[in-house]
Amino acid sequence: MKASSAIWTVIVIPLILASSFIYLHGFRGLLPYYIDPDEPHFYLAASEIRLTGRVQINPLYPPLRPYQMAATQWVVDVLSGGRATSTAYAIFARAESAFFAVLLLAVLYRIGCNLHSRLAGLFAVGLIMADSQLVSFSHVARGDSLSWLLSAGAILGTLRLLRQETKGQWVIVVLCSLGAFLAKYSA
Repeated sequence: MKASSAIWTVIVIPLILASSFIYLHGFRGLLPYYIDPDEPHFYLAASEIRLTGRVQINPLYPPLRPYQMAATQWVVDVLSGGRATSTAYAIFARAESAFFAVLLLAVLYRIGCNLHSRLAGLFAVGLIMADSQLVSFSHVARGDSLSWLLSAGAILGTLRLLRQETKGQWVIVVLCSLGAFLAKYSA
């Protein structure tokens, strides 16, 4: 291993661990007692989708996250033999939000690297790592973290598309853009 690669690893791994800690630090204290005003709508919509196949409770909410949560609830039901409780669904939904937030940091790092350098990637991660809005949204089951992740994916795909235009890059950019919109209409 080159010396510069070893030094870089020593810098990046603590940054990744620190950012993961920031996103997960409040996870313990928020479950399952604190409920964001939008969370019940997402839970009810996901349960409706899982049980009936369609949404009737506030169908105007962005649909991607409830459908994704319904798929997660189905997996939890399969793994638990149908004995999952609403608390289990809440834990998994919030864990997914935290996971999406941590993935967002990785995508932002790649955006910075593609734009300029590894240092620019670290700077991009540093700018949003402790953003209070993203940290709070990563602790609740809403569409924000997923929307931000897919928006960043669209930006990264666009940067790569500008360097080498392929049909695959176009598909990635369009799907990420559409997914970001369907996760949160304001994306």
